[in-house]
Amino acid sequence: MTSDADQRRESSSRYRTIEFEDDDADTITIVQDTENDRAWIQSTLAVPVER
Repeated sequence: MTSDADQRRESSSRYRTIEFEDDDADTITIVQDTENDRAWIQSTLAVPVER
């Protein structure tokens, strides 16, 4: 049986967040599902990304 603490640890390690500021000092947050590289989150804001 999995305890609540174990489930929270598993959940917190599954998702990774990356934050940075763009040129206008707006904070951009990327949420990554480390177990599903095709997962996505719908947003009302679109920001061009450069590599």
